[in-house]
Amino acid sequence: SDLGTEAAAALRGAGSVLGPLSILMTTVPLAVVPELRKRGLLTSAELWPFLRRMAIAMSGVAVAIGCVAFFIPDSLGQAFLGDSWPVVRPLLPVTATEYAALAWFSAAAGGLIAQARSGALLQIRLQFSLVTLVAGVAAAAIWGQALGVAMGLALAAIVAAVVGRAMFLHPPPPKSQVLAQRGKEAE
Repeated sequence: SDLGTEAAAALRGAGSVLGPLSILMTTVPLAVVPELRKRGLLTSAELWPFLRRMAIAMSGVAVAIGCVAFFIPDSLGQAFLGDSWPVVRPLLPVTATEYAALAWFSAAAGGLIAQARSGALLQIRLQFSLVTLVAGVAAAAIWGQALGVAMGLALAAIVAAVVGRAMFLHPPPPKSQVLAQRGKEAE
């Protein structure tokens, strides 16, 4: 089918079902980062076990919400989302997967905030925005259906989570070390 108002309603509806989790993923790192700093946890090795547990919990909530919502009776789904429920339901597992991946992205972003690595955080957020745009538009062009777009968005979130985690766990060496290495190579 053509990508139009029905697809927009499906994507918006699926996002609404998982919307409260999105708010949680945005606010938890804001509350957690000061506590991590207060505990003196600053290195990736010190921060990651805590952030990993946070990501596992938020991912689990995303999957649980997606599963519960997918299996609720049509009458309940229509009570919450009206006439858009029949087009929302098929997107819920994919959107839950997207939000599960976003939980890991959120954990990595929280770690970068805790380490005051705003440049790296900006870089992964810009990369995520670009990948989301490209994946969403490409999926719309290829499949022309809301489910395809949802799959593109989920893929973008997975890529963002993997890249964010890698950037957090493997920070580049300090500039002074890079400059010293370049000086040795020039000799």
